[in-house]
Amino acid sequence: MTPVNILIEKEEFEMAQSIFKKLGTLCQGILKAYYLDQKSMEEIAVLFNLGNANAAKVRKFRCMKELSKLMRYETN
Repeated sequence: MTPVNILIEKEEFEMAQSIFKKLGTLCQGILKAYYLDQKSMEEIAVLFNLGNANAAKVRKFRCMKELSKLMRYETN
């Protein structure tokens, strides 16, 4: 990997972090729990007091939709 590629990856990572931080704390927590900690929907429902796994699934979907919207806005 060239120094230029390393710099580009670093900049992309920093931009992704910046966009992620614009999400609300609930969405950040849900997405981290699901994607990084590999928690199940049932576990996420309990952790974030969402009622049940289906509610957690819907909330995760909405959070991903919001993240996608932020990414489109920030990268244009």
